[in-house]
Amino acid sequence: MAAPRRALPATEDQKLFLVSYMETHVAFSQGEFQTAMGKEDLRRKWKSLAETLNGIPLGSEKTPKQWHTVCTSHLMVLWASTVLCVFHITQ
Repeated sequence: MAAPRRALPATEDQKLFLVSYMETHVAFSQGEFQTAMGKEDLRRKWKSLAETLNGIPLGSEKTPKQWHTVCTSHLMVLWASTVLCVFHITQ
């Protein structure tokens, strides 16, 4: 049985879109449930976001779970530092 193929790294355009999306959808980015069916809503939103990210020209194709991993690994460090920077500027 062949080993599963590793997805290509996300492109800069995909990373920028993902960070921008998380900045404008804070509850989603924090995994907050907005309804009684919150877990299912989050799953659907990750699926929709993955389809959008996969549709970016010349970009990597990943599953919703793989995009979640990208988000929680290195992009959240960048996003958090951006939010803190903006917070400090506005204070």
